[in-house]
Amino acid sequence: RSFTSLESLLLYGYHIHKLPEWLGELTSLWRLNLCLGNLQELHKNMRQLTQLQSLSLEKCNKLTSLPQWLGELTLLKTLKLYGCNGIISLPESAITNLQELRISVCHVLFEWCKLEKNKMKLAHIKEKTAARRDVRRI
Repeated sequence: RSFTSLESLLLYGYHIHKLPEWLGELTSLWRLNLCLGNLQELHKNMRQLTQLQSLSLEKCNKLTSLPQWLGELTLLKTLKLYGCNGIISLPESAITNLQELRISVCHVLFEWCKLEKNKMKLAHIKEKTAARRDVRRI
């Protein structure tokens, strides 16, 4: 409870399978970086992070999708995905308010972004890059 005014957080660990329940109590959080190799889902308690502006997911290889409710975080402007090979697409609700999208070393998602119909979905995002290894504009 003493961390409720925390604004930025990095959670790192290979052996973490699910996010801690207390994460949803960090309602002042505006930047969250998760580097959790065995994370299987973004817990619904993250819906309470209404101040979140930037979300980075790194090497979350067990994560297979992003939830639709991510779009409820209306202040979320930046989404960065690095080495999240299980994620194969982005839900439309999650990208509605984005201004920046960075995708790197997410092979299937990289191909998804290159499809013409998905380029249209991403057209409103000002800063976007996707890469297999080297950075390329979407």
